Amino acid sequence: MAVFSQASLQMRRFLYRQPRVKTNLSMDFILGDTVILGFCRSISESGVFGTLSNPIPVGTVGILTLYFQEQSVKVQAVIETPLAEEARIRFVGTDPRQQEAVRRFIKLLTGPPQA
Repeated sequence: MAVFSQASLQMRRFLYRQPRVKTNLSMDFILGDTVILGFCRSISESGVFGTLSNPIPVGTVGILTLYFQEQSVKVQAVIETPLAEEARIRFVGTDPRQQEAVRRFIKLLTGPPQA
């Protein structure tokens, strides 16, 4: 008899997933000279989910910029889904400065409203 059922394996994966914050932020994905506009629907320390104005091939790496009020954060990211209306974009690279910038940005979103 298996120790872990399929359901418990799915639950374990969920427990290790970064917490997501629901948003409605403008974003853009930069590929060389091309800028693809979009909206971020949720964010975590590992990436974002949202929509893009054009589909981008899976595995494409570019610079993702997220905007909130007067703040923005730029992060190197990779496209994980090919559909523009269901874009999953994962942050890549192990630069501690970028990771900290994303954490601070998420804190802005979850903190008290700024006047």
